[in-house]
Amino acid sequence: MVQAAGYIPERDTAARLAFAAAAGSAVLLFVDVQNDYFDRDRLRVRGASEKACTYMPRIGARIGRFANAAGRNAGLSGIWAVHTLNRQLHAVRHSEIALRSEIATTAPASHKVMAKNAFCAFRDTKLAETISADGKSATIIMSGGIFEDCIAATTTTALVKYGHNVVLVPDLIAARGGLSDGHIRARITEGLPAFTTGGAWYGALGARAVLNILGQSRPS
Repeated sequence: MVQAAGYIPERDTAARLAFAAAAGSAVLLFVDVQNDYFDRDRLRVRGASEKACTYMPRIGARIGRFANAAGRNAGLSGIWAVHTLNRQLHAVRHSEIALRSEIATTAPASHKVMAKNAFCAFRDTKLAETISADGKSATIIMSGGIFEDCIAATTTTALVKYGHNVVLVPDLIAARGGLSDGHIRARITEGLPAFTTGGAWYGALGARAVLNILGQSRPS
């Protein structure tokens, strides 16, 4: 991969996230954290490997703890995008209750949930307006899966089309083949398959570091 123009190292990511959190322009985005990918029984039914059946639920549990801690410590708004690929969701027309029931952990009641039908969570959804009603640049803290598909597509669109900044949380992101946090971090630093435009940036920061920053940088 060619390194994208907007990638910044971890130290700069931490500093910029702290500024965004203090300014009230940071938002949590959870992509496809749903039973299809993160529930052990659902994965086995779909024929996933034993490695995936162990690895994915662990990440889902981490994401749940992170979401609740971020809500308590920083009061950030959160959005959960659920891919409506399974028959259960199609049958009930994507009601909020149905979407929440498909999330593989407990999403805070204050967080919003939305349906998506493509790799990119911005495509044919109200995500852009939900993140920034006035069109101003936001800093998106993103986790979920799958890195090569929905995470990459959503990150690229956020950077290139909307000019949002993105903090990817490697230990809360699932990838094909059950890659370790270190491997995912390395792939993030190699660059996403698109160049960014304008002043948008993206970087990688671990969940604990993100929570520490959020806890110290409440919006004024």
